[in-house]
Amino acid sequence: MLAIERGIHVSKKDTPRYVIDAVVATEDERFWRHGGLDFIAITRALIQDILHGEIKQGGSTITQQLAKVMFLSPERTLSIKIKEALLAIRLEKNMTKEEILEQ
Repeated sequence: MLAIERGIHVSKKDTPRYVIDAVVATEDERFWRHGGLDFIAITRALIQDILHGEIKQGGSTITQQLAKVMFLSPERTLSIKIKEALLAIRLEKNMTKEEILEQ
């Protein structure tokens, strides 16, 4: 585990299943089915952003959020989003879903 923020690390096996289910339902409902990117969520967020004329919604998966926290800056630029997407795909190829959640 990389120590990005202060906190207490709790392994997945010590986390109640309902907590994991709640996080996945809230942050990334298709987490168990995608390979790092959720094109439905990305499209939904893009449409909302276009309709509002500004960035209003995110379409990032849990894996993309992990990639951003571990390797990138908190900026919201197109360049960062592309790097985040590429890193998410690589993370999904090299880690299990359980390992991603545990980070």
